[in-house]
Amino acid sequence: MISLKTLGEMFVARPADEDEGQGGFTLVEMLVVITIIGLIMGLIGPRVLNYLSESKVKAAKIQLQSFGSALDLFYLDAGRFPSTAEGLTALVRPTPGVASWNGPYLRGGNVPNDPWNHGYLYRSPGEHGPYDIMSYGSDGQEGGSGVASDITVQDVDAHLPSAYCVVANILAGPLVELAPKLTAACEPGGLLLLSGLLKTQAYSVKAAYSSGFDMVQVIERDEWCCMYARRVS
Repeated sequence: MISLKTLGEMFVARPADEDEGQGGFTLVEMLVVITIIGLIMGLIGPRVLNYLSESKVKAAKIQLQSFGSALDLFYLDAGRFPSTAEGLTALVRPTPGVASWNGPYLRGGNVPNDPWNHGYLYRSPGEHGPYDIMSYGSDGQEGGSGVASDITVQDVDAHLPSAYCVVANILAGPLVELAPKLTAACEPGGLLLLSGLLKTQAYSVKAAYSSGFDMVQVIERDEWCCMYARRVS
C-alpha cells in the first residue's frame, strides 16, 4: 500500500540541495496529501453513510419479525393479542387479567427501541390485520422517504420468502388469525397441512383459508382432524 509520504513525493519534488538526512514533510507536501485525503473521503464517505443507513433499516425489519414471533407466542398463551393500551410491554411483563402469561416472550426481557433510538408504535386491532407495528424511520416522524420512510410489520411480511409446503400444528384460534400470513408463505400450487384441530373447529378454519386454498382432504380420527389443501395458482 502506498504511504501518505510516498503520495506526497509523487507530486512534489524536493530541492536538489535539501539535506538528505532531513525527515518530515514540507508544507506543500502536507497540503497535497490533505487534498488527496479530502478527495478520497468525498468519494467513499457517502457510500459508507448510505451503507450504515441501510443496515439500520435491515435491523429494524429484523426487530419487527422478532416482535411478530413473540406476539404469536403471546396469542397462544392468552388467546388474544395485547391491546393498544397494553402495548409491546405485555411481551416482557405479566399482563393483568392474563393468568396464562408465560413470558417474557422477547429475548433480553425488554422492548428495544428502533435503530434510531425511537420507540416502536403498536396498535391492536390494526388497520391491516390483528395488529400493526411500525417504526417511523430515521426522522422519527410519520411519512418520509428513503431511510426516513415508515417501516411496518406488513412490509416485512410481504418480503418473506415463500415455500412449497407449509405445516402448522397449533390451536384453531391462532390458525384463523394467522391465515393471511400462512397464505402468503405458501407459494402458488404449494401445499398446506393444518393439524391438531378439533372436528368442531374445522369449519371456521376452512372458511379462513378458503379464499387462498382448494381443500384436498380432511382426515378425521376420534374428535380430531387434519386438513390438507393446495394453494390456488
